[in-house]
Parts: sequence; structure tokens; C-alpha cells
Amino acid sequence: KLGPTKTVEFQDNERGLVANVQNKGSVESKPIIEIEVTKPSTFLDVWNGDNYFRIGWPLRMDQVPVERNQRVMWDEMSTTVGWTNVPNSEDMIGGGAFKVDAGSRLVPVYLGETNIKGWHGCIAKKNIPQGPLQDFIMQAYVGVRSSHPDQMGRVEIGLLDENSDYVARISMNDVHWQAEQNTGFAKLGNKKKPDGERVLINEPGDHPTTWNQYRGRLWLARTGNRWEAYISKFLWNTEKDDSERFVVWEDENNVNMDKVAQVQISICQFSDNMFCTNMSIDDLKIWKVNMNTQDNPPYIFDVGDKVVIDTERSLVSINGKKAINLKDIFSDYPVINKGSNKLEIMPSDVGIAKVTYRERYR
Repeated sequence: KLGPTKTVEFQDNERGLVANVQNKGSVESKPIIEIEVTKPSTFLDVWNGDNYFRIGWPLRMDQVPVERNQRVMWDEMSTTVGWTNVPNSEDMIGGGAFKVDAGSRLVPVYLGETNIKGWHGCIAKKNIPQGPLQDFIMQAYVGVRSSHPDQMGRVEIGLLDENSDYVARISMNDVHWQAEQNTGFAKLGNKKKPDGERVLINEPGDHPTTWNQYRGRLWLARTGNRWEAYISKFLWNTEKDDSERFVVWEDENNVNMDKVAQVQISICQFSDNMFCTNMSIDDLKIWKVNMNTQDNPPYIFDVGDKVVIDTERSLVSINGKKAINLKDIFSDYPVINKGSNKLEIMPSDVGIAKVTYRERYR
């Protein structure tokens, strides 16, 4: 038997960032702890008595924190200013136009001439600050939702070199006649260097309809010669990853090592077919990855990030993306014991936190 949901805010006082929690149930409770980050850190601890949960690495006295992932771009899609229209790009023709919808996402107002065969629509690009980048992470939140099985469309993020040729591209598409079946796609290289072209993802997810009615995360990264592509669909009305696909490829021959200088966004229609009625780009971030951190631990999150520790699901995430790789294997997910509990978060100045739980009775 479960009691009602209770929430306790952590208080920042002389003892640290503390929440005093009473569990009147007959057994322990498995909480959700949420932290809105106001200060970067290399680690995060949650203590309850002698039990602790940890992600990351505390600094030794001889170490200094390093910003391994340095955010150089965050576009919340609140304006089209700064984006330059692109007339054509490899397999698509421009001519369309973006507009801002609801203050925080770009949608097409016009998708170009319908007598054009193949992909056509809105294409725009901008230079990446502090670019060109060798080691990077790109993340975008996009939507592709159909209201009829005949509708088709594509939302793509492209990473371009200094000559405006693709280094990599990642997209969500519906390219099926008379059926709604969204397909995630990630590819390296371009047609000018066919030996370097490599498809990392080209599938609909676990099932043919897994990524239908899609709003989710498109993610590409290169560190050294290691490429990573990640596509996930968010749980409905959240920004938490659900159905996902993650692919790693080592570019042993270094054929896809061109630096990325520009980021390109596009929303397209296929020929004169009905297009998906809800296609959008909601958020775009790019990080420069600093590889030479030596023995100094990197920051694991930044100002504005949200950390969620979900004991029931044995899950820790940063901005909805799983961060289990950062967990100290000797630490345990936090529980709220029967009776009085004093939860403490370290560092105490990391941010604003709350704990949500339900008392359990046997």
C-alpha cells in the first residue's frame, strides 16, 4: 500500500544542503531527488547517515576542476535572427522559411516549391562559436508528428566543415508511403568523399512504430576518432529519454576527421506529398570537448542542468539523458528509512533540490 506523494525542499543552512524527512510508513521508501544546478561540480553526493550515493569524482587537494565539455552554443529557437538561409545542400533544395512558434521552437511557415522532386524546405545554418571544432558534442530536441498516415517529412541537424560540406548529419524522418513510420538516421561523411560515408543509424527503433509521434533527442559526438550517435524519444510531456538507440564507431582509418565549423538545421517536405503537420526544432546545444584534462576531473554538469536520481528505477540522469556511467559503483541509490531521515547533498552550493517520495505500508 502506498501513501500520497510528499515533497520536501532541501534547505541551505550552516549544516549544508539538507532535507529532514519523516517516513511514517512501515518500510523504506524509494525517492526521486531532483537538483537544479546553479554551480558546476565534478561530483554530486547524497548522504543519509552512513549511506551515500555518488556520481562523478571529488577533487583531491592537488587537483583543479576542468571544463571537459565547454558549451559554446545554446540556441533555444526563440528567433530566426543569426541563421542564414541555404539554397541547397546535398540531397535537398531550400527556398522555405522558418518562423518561431510559441516563443521557443522553429517550425516551417513555407516549405518551398512543391514542383521540386525530392526533399525541399527550410534550410539554414550558422557558424559554431569557437569553431571549427575537432572534438565536440551536438544535441538537439526535435519533433516529427503526423496527423495522417500519408504524411511525410524530415527534420535534420547537419554538422558542416568550413566548405559547407557534411561532416555528419542526424535526422528523424517519415519516408513511408501510406504509413506512419518514423525512422531515425545518422550518417558520417558526404558524397564528395564516398569512401568516408558511413551510416550509423537507419531504423524505426525497437518496433516499426516506436518513434512515431516523435519528440526527442538527436545527439552526435566525436572525441578523438570515436563517433557516437544517439537517438531517443521522450516520454510523453517530458524531456526524459525513453525508447533509444546508441551506436559507437571507431574511425580507425581517420577518414571522418574534418573539423566542424557550422551547424545546419532543416525541415523538409518530400516532393509534393502531404507533409507532417507538426515538425519542429526546439533546442540546440553544442559543446567543445577538451580532451587534454590529464589527471584533473572534469565538471559533470553545468549551470542550468537538471539532475534526477530515481531510486525506484535505479536511474540517474542529467537533462533527461542517462548518466549511469558516472555513478560510483560502491555507492547505493538513496532510500528513506522508516522514521526520521536527514538527507544531505554535497557540494552544498550545487543548486536547488527537492525530494519526492511515498510512504509504503505492509
